[in-house]
Amino acid sequence: FYSDYAIVGFINEKGKHFYSLINKKNEHIKTDLIKNDRVFLVSDNLFYISGERVLYFADLEKCVKVYDFESERIYSGKPYNIGVFYEKGAGFLSTKNIFYKIKGDWNYIYPMHNDLAFAKGTDASQVLIDIEGNVVVKDIFDCASEFSEGFMSISTKNDSGYINNKGEYIIHCSFEPNFHEFYPPGINYPFREGIAIPQVNYKIYKMYDNKGKEIMSETRLNYCSYCSNGLILCQKEENGKFGYLNKKGKQEINFIFDSAS
Repeated sequence: FYSDYAIVGFINEKGKHFYSLINKKNEHIKTDLIKNDRVFLVSDNLFYISGERVLYFADLEKCVKVYDFESERIYSGKPYNIGVFYEKGAGFLSTKNIFYKIKGDWNYIYPMHNDLAFAKGTDASQVLIDIEGNVVVKDIFDCASEFSEGFMSISTKNDSGYINNKGEYIIHCSFEPNFHEFYPPGINYPFREGIAIPQVNYKIYKMYDNKGKEIMSETRLNYCSYCSNGLILCQKEENGKFGYLNKKGKQEINFIFDSAS
């Protein structure tokens, strides 16, 4: 779901695929626009049909054409906020109802957080850009795909840690790969419930709050997850048993389990 709606698919008796939009009550949007699989929900009830290269705003009774990428025409005067959207000449539609052409040559732009977005350039650069496409933070090499609770984990040529939406470091720390080593290291350690638990060295974890305060000093563990419902799943190195820490880095549930999630 993006905001109020999700795209769902069906196969009829003849084996033909077709698509629809539903809300959280499983009510279908009254539209015949969605007929193929080249449909993407963007955000805030907006969806994009790539065959038409048009953005639509969805509600239960009708779908309003918002922006046409071919004609560069805005159809609706309502201030829809879609954060970032990129498609062959990227664009923003801001809360002030101003459409911006993004400067630069980007392969992908991720959703905005407070008017900043993480962007990947065609030259393999990874940067933060503002709403007009100006580069605000350069040389982001290993980086989480988007902001989480207002913070992004990054690794640059000279530094690594968590930055805020102004590109300012809140936390300095190193990152080590976790499970998915083909991902940038920082992508495994997002903020959840105001807490981040990065692996700062091989099997060495630390815990920080969103003020940058160190809650748990270097602790040796086989594995440590992000915070969920106030608890953090961990696995001890010495016996391989699983248990849970609380948000103060203290044991809440004993390390007695052979598996846990």
